[in-house]
Formats: sequence, C-alpha cells, structure tokens
Amino acid sequence: MHEMKHFLILVIGLLISITATAESLGQFEEDITGFPQGVWFYKEKAGWKNETGYKKEYLNSLLYKAEEIANYPGNRYTIYRSKNSSIIFVADNETRTFYLLNNKDALWSDIQIGYWAENKNSCHYVFVDTQYLAQSNELDEFFRTGVLDTHGVGESDRKVKEIRQKHKTHVLLRLPAQCVNDAILSRMNKSERRDLMKAQEDFKQYLARMEL
Repeated sequence: MHEMKHFLILVIGLLISITATAESLGQFEEDITGFPQGVWFYKEKAGWKNETGYKKEYLNSLLYKAEEIANYPGNRYTIYRSKNSSIIFVADNETRTFYLLNNKDALWSDIQIGYWAENKNSCHYVFVDTQYLAQSNELDEFFRTGVLDTHGVGESDRKVKEIRQKHKTHVLLRLPAQCVNDAILSRMNKSERRDLMKAQEDFKQYLARMEL
C-alpha cells in the first residue's frame, strides 16, 4: 500500500511537471509569434540555411518588414532589401539557402543572376552574369570607369577566369563599387565622366533586356 502511494505521488508529480513544461513552451511560442518577426524567422522555421554571416537574431531584425524587390528565372532567387539598412539579401529557393549580397568580404558568388542596386548613400552594387560578359564587349567601358578602378580591373579579370575554370558554368561577378561621389568624379576628365554615365545606362539597358 505504501509503495502504491509512493508510485501515485511520483506519477502525479510527473504529470504536474509535464503540464508546467507544456504551458511554458506554449507561452514561449506565443511570445515568439507575438513579436514582430522578419523574413528569416519564417525561413529558419522551414529549415533554411543561413549563409549570411549574421547571427539569426540580428538577421531577423534586419529583415523585419523587408522589401521583396525582385524574382529571378523560375522563381529560384528572391532578392530582399532590408528597410532598416538597405542591405541586400538573396534567397536561393532551390537550395533553401539565404545569402548576403553586398558584403565587402564576399566579392564572388556562383548565383547566376544580374542586379543593379543603389542604396541610400548612392553607393552602387553591381551583379553581372560573367557568361554574358565573356560573350560581349558592350560593358567594357563600365569596367574601366573610376567606379571600379579602386578595386583593380586586372584582379577582377584574373579572378573571373579562375572561377570560370573551376566551376565551368555561369558565375556571378559581384562588384562592391565605390560611391559615385565628388571625390571620384573629380579624378575623371570630362570624357571619362561621359563614359561612366554611358556605361551605367548601358548596364541598365542590359538588365532591361534580361528582364531583371
């Protein structure tokens, strides 16, 4: 009889513990869903991988009310801009991976898209399908402008060749261009400035033709 009472006490205690745990978990879930969440919160719950280099809490705060600004062929890629900081992200819907695009430490990517973005500081970030560049001289002037000079065109050319030899496929060349500010423009002569403007317009027309 004593052993039965002891067993019942253990069972009741266990049930109370389970109930309390369930209630606390339910409250935790409610707290999470009740707080304004960003894009990453939902992608993480769906099993996505975070390759941005940011911790998930910070990433989620950046992507709170993020603006979806583009979709690419077959809806494979979705581009997001953080409204808090104008940081640009790409979601690879096929591999379920989330990337940071305008990160100074990530110049190269094998994402096969092209994109031109301008943030609030008038800094330009350029994403170009290098297979297109290998087949056309149309954008040569763009890559000889002062915007890219600070990053070294020779180094860019060499790197593209290395990547293309390694991957044997389309490669996205990411160019984190300097801000087109007075300091850069002042180093250009009139002809160079004219070439810069023309090259930027050529690039926008290229994106329009590619429906990007």
